[in-house]
Amino acid sequence: MDDEDWKDRVVRKGKAAGEKMGTALKKTGKVVSDGWITTKISTVFAFNRHVNPLNVRVKTRNGEVVLYGNARTQAEYDMAEKIAQNVDGVVRIVNRLSRDWE
Repeated sequence: MDDEDWKDRVVRKGKAAGEKMGTALKKTGKVVSDGWITTKISTVFAFNRHVNPLNVRVKTRNGEVVLYGNARTQAEYDMAEKIAQNVDGVVRIVNRLSRDWE
């Protein structure tokens, strides 16, 4: 890869990262990382008596949160989604929890 190709690639990557940060900034007024979002949601799960963090897991990419695992009750299913929605930086929730009670 020559110097010009390398520079173009760096510029493209920088623009893409800037656009993602801009989306988060518009929604929250501040920029937060995917790791911070995942950690925040998982921590709230750990201190919430309705959500078992061993059953409900979280992945975040570009502010999109995916909940996966097994919800044991409707309350756990609903509470996991509600908690995730209330965290700064979350752009969208994808709830892939299986419903063990059905």
